[in-house]
Amino acid sequence: MANSCDRAKKIKVVLFDVDGVLTDGTIWLFPAPAAGPRSTDAQAERDQDSAGYGIVSQSMIEAKGFHAHDGTAISLARLGGLKTGIVTKRISETVALRARDLCLDYVYQGAANKSDVLDKILAESGVSADAIAYVGDDVIDLPIMERCGLAIAVANARPQVKAMAHYHTPSAGGEGAARDAVEYILQAQGTLEKVIAAYVSARTSHPGQCGSGGTGRHTILRGWRREAWGFKSPLPHQRFLKGFSLHHVAYLVDYHHSRDRMRGAYPGCAVAAWQER
Repeated sequence: MANSCDRAKKIKVVLFDVDGVLTDGTIWLFPAPAAGPRSTDAQAERDQDSAGYGIVSQSMIEAKGFHAHDGTAISLARLGGLKTGIVTKRISETVALRARDLCLDYVYQGAANKSDVLDKILAESGVSADAIAYVGDDVIDLPIMERCGLAIAVANARPQVKAMAHYHTPSAGGEGAARDAVEYILQAQGTLEKVIAAYVSARTSHPGQCGSGGTGRHTILRGWRREAWGFKSPLPHQRFLKGFSLHHVAYLVDYHHSRDRMRGAYPGCAVAAWQER
């Protein structure tokens, strides 16, 4: 346990398998009316003759269930300065939608060789393998887990995966295992309580109650709030933010402040799905 804690202190990127980690491993196939092309169709068609990649069909939907606790885990990781991503063999529009909803930094579907994907992420992120954690559940995850600084197995992982892992989550896949992993890392880095406080504050603040004279995130929050309520502000995109509640604005701040960018995030963060006040 001491070794895993030391490893967790170095982590900057947390990667997850999907089936069996972010879900309980169940794959639901539902008949559906024919529809237009989906964003993952081209990728899925390349591997349709190989087993285990995904369903290529205009009359069938592949559905998965995701735990809300794990969604919150991604927000907590972002506030704690961690980047997040998924690496999965299957190709699913459901996963693509969830990834966009969570604004993940790295999304790799159709990854039969996950170790090769790790090389791409190392090159893109500029961090070493020691700074990457991977959460897995099955033997396909072993090659990437072997190379990562912190290998994490969910509670219901296969015995070979548990044997390689440095840490086992108390929760099973699809039942909060990702939340366990993120909180373990943040706890080791000494930031968990502060991150939770920031998360709660961003979602319970009201106009005039964000504090005064602060710097960083709270200062930005006040700026975004002024735009949201229609007051003059130097920040861009007033026409997008007008009419959104403070809760939605706080979510935007989480995303933008952590990634140091203001532009181009609206489609990825599914602003259209948010309800206007």
